[in-house]
Amino acid sequence: MTNKKCGQKRSPSPCTPEDEGPTCWICLCGGADESGQPLRRDCSCRGNAGFVHLGCLVGYAENVTSEMDEGDSGKFIQAWTACPNCCQDYEHDLCSDLVARCNSFVEANYSGDLFLACHAVYLKLRKLAIRKENKGRGAEVATEVISIVEQMRAENPSQPRAILYFEIAAYETLALFAEFEGTRDSLKDAVEFHTRCRDIYQMIGIPTDLPHAEACIAQARAKLNGLVDGKGGGGGWTKEDAVRDCRDYYDESLEESGENSSVTMISMFRLADALRAAHRGVEAERLMTRLSTIANRVHGSKHDFTRDVEESLMRSRRRHVSVRGKRGKQFEALRYEGEDKCVVRGPLSKPRKINEEKTFTVHNHQIRPALGSPVTCHGLEASSNLNGKMGNVLSRKKGAQKYTVHFEDESLEPCLVHPNNMRIVFKLPVEEYDEE
Repeated sequence: MTNKKCGQKRSPSPCTPEDEGPTCWICLCGGADESGQPLRRDCSCRGNAGFVHLGCLVGYAENVTSEMDEGDSGKFIQAWTACPNCCQDYEHDLCSDLVARCNSFVEANYSGDLFLACHAVYLKLRKLAIRKENKGRGAEVATEVISIVEQMRAENPSQPRAILYFEIAAYETLALFAEFEGTRDSLKDAVEFHTRCRDIYQMIGIPTDLPHAEACIAQARAKLNGLVDGKGGGGGWTKEDAVRDCRDYYDESLEESGENSSVTMISMFRLADALRAAHRGVEAERLMTRLSTIANRVHGSKHDFTRDVEESLMRSRRRHVSVRGKRGKQFEALRYEGEDKCVVRGPLSKPRKINEEKTFTVHNHQIRPALGSPVTCHGLEASSNLNGKMGNVLSRKKGAQKYTVHFEDESLEPCLVHPNNMRIVFKLPVEEYDEE
């Protein structure tokens, strides 16, 4: 039979009542289609929602493509990459299959249409992860996007804003792979690619994106000059610079797209990573706890992004310490026993081999919390107002057995504290949003 909903031929058996199992949201049939392709759902829908046949989904996206004009770039991208039910991107093989079918469709039906060709190739770029094994493929696809944009610009210098954003994405991809490689020549390329991104932002006329572009240039230059975190002299890119840049990007994403947006969630993840790298463990853990709540609500517990968040949150909640007498080794603090003992496990290795680690008890004065650890102060006499206050172990004072503690209460000034006057916080106090 032919299902009128999508025009696809179906065998009589797949169509089932809704209460007997999931059905394709386009053709309303259950089970495999005529070609044997099963129902698929690689998005964030729950229950019986969101299931679809690849053929039906491709037909839907092809219809959107055939009806689009230069102002419909967003509709094109959504049709080929995101579920219209949950509004979240497809992932895994369904994502790859859709991108491949999109490019085949555009090549077969719109040969010579640079506008659509640029969109189709951009989708290939969009699904690539910035990983070492993807460098060659990433550079190839990014260069293809830039080549198409340059052809379009040669025919007409005035191009739609979406096309220019594709060009920015291509240069950003090249820059990130260049920074990942980390050689002097590749870092020079990274500075050039980030500079081109900034120039395009200026041409588009969106001043809110310029600070991030300038920050990327500064970071790449600092890496090139060996000045990251102040190494090699002053004026380098610091971890606090990275925090400020990530926070600005997150705040902008939150204001423009809301907290349920994939862009906002990714920027939130990056901010938490930057905070952790800057030894601001309390804020990083609180932010990742909040992100865990959002990701589970929006994507569900089985989504790849949610799993990445949960894994990162688990790492954030581990409390690492060094133990006097065991130089150069790191341990995980598990809990306190009584007032003066701490249970630790280790030494830690990479990759971690828990079966080979030993659990033992040491006196509190033998442990030193790792930088970034959440602690509370106790037993302070000269600064008794800080007793019970929580903060991060930010840095160690050279030549002294004291650490700078940066307090969560920003009205309090950072203070030098001896390890004997610090207690590790194994579980952060719950904030309101943690209980949503």
